[in-house]
Amino acid sequence: MTGTVLERNLVEGQYVGADTPLFTVADLSHVWVLVDLYEMDMGRVRVGDRARFVADGLPGRTFDGAIDFIYPTVSNETRTLKARMSLANADGALRPGMYGQADVASHAGVPPLVVPSEAVVNTGEVSYVFLARAGGTFEPRRVWTGKDDGDRVVVLSGLADGDTVVASASFLIDSESRLKAAIAGLGAAADTGLGAPAPGGSLPPGHQH
Repeated sequence: MTGTVLERNLVEGQYVGADTPLFTVADLSHVWVLVDLYEMDMGRVRVGDRARFVADGLPGRTFDGAIDFIYPTVSNETRTLKARMSLANADGALRPGMYGQADVASHAGVPPLVVPSEAVVNTGEVSYVFLARAGGTFEPRRVWTGKDDGDRVVVLSGLADGDTVVASASFLIDSESRLKAAIAGLGAAADTGLGAPAPGGSLPPGHQH
């Protein structure tokens, strides 16, 4: 075969047997990029979706391809799922082991609203975020959350695009009593559409998964 030698496992004069691997040769004119998908994005990426890859070592250059395979298992260490995209690499610019960023053109609906996990204060029964308001004040806002990958959490209800959320809410609250004081003004939340979900975990009327 014609290709690039990735490994050479022998030297001149070395004795080799019939089962001795001599070389590892690869055709690098086409390469695979393995994309790590967060759990919250798994249902939004499908085989056939167009994707674009930018290698960290090749700034300003993009490579267009498509997702051609999605692996069936989730990594226990990273909690991510791997998807594979194939790219043409005629000039050999993409080299095995390179890292980069991939953008996938998903057609699975409106992207979910996500916030940093540290922005969410969980009391054990309900969750809150703090909105930054004019004059340096903060407003506690109850939210209903979905999947959490450790860095980001999906907000199903309680926030809208454009809301400014304190990225790390934990510094605002240093005890349970202060948390209760901070959200004391939400005692009438049920009358303003921010009441608790109905039994069984369903969202308030007007909100759907």
